[in-house]
Amino acid sequence: MREECYGLKLLPEGGVSESAAEGFTQIKVTGKVQTSWFGDNVGINLAWRFLIDPQGKIFFLAIDILASPEELLNLGLVRN
Repeated sequence: MREECYGLKLLPEGGVSESAAEGFTQIKVTGKVQTSWFGDNVGINLAWRFLIDPQGKIFFLAIDILASPEELLNLGLVRN
């Protein structure tokens, strides 16, 4: 992810892995991301969800923003 996320500082804090149907594996990593878009030393809480196929390749990836609407408004990412 570090190679593909140019300009982002990824700060994973924890994760869980569990078996899924048909030999797939689900992985959820939680943490923060920092970028100059948000200002210096400002991080947004995220969760990265991966579904890994039986061959070990990423089949699906989702990124969830774990911030309240108020937090997003304060960062200027959402306008009301």
